Amino acid sequence: MNVNFVKVTAESEEVKILAKEMGITAVQVAQVINNQRYRAAYNKAKLDEAKKMREFFKAHPELMPKE
Repeated sequence: MNVNFVKVTAESEEVKILAKEMGITAVQVAQVINNQRYRAAYNKAKLDEAKKMREFFKAHPELMPKE
């Protein structure tokens, strides 16, 4: 699965301001933001994939595995 999200860099002005306020490095702030963005994009992609699978099996119940 290909997860697309917009990365933030440590050189970004917003990241520098936030890092200064928090008292940590800009790289650490960028890592946290990028991790949150990745997880959100990944979860959205997984939900979309699951929705498509449910729609497919609803349209084709004969393809459901038999137990």
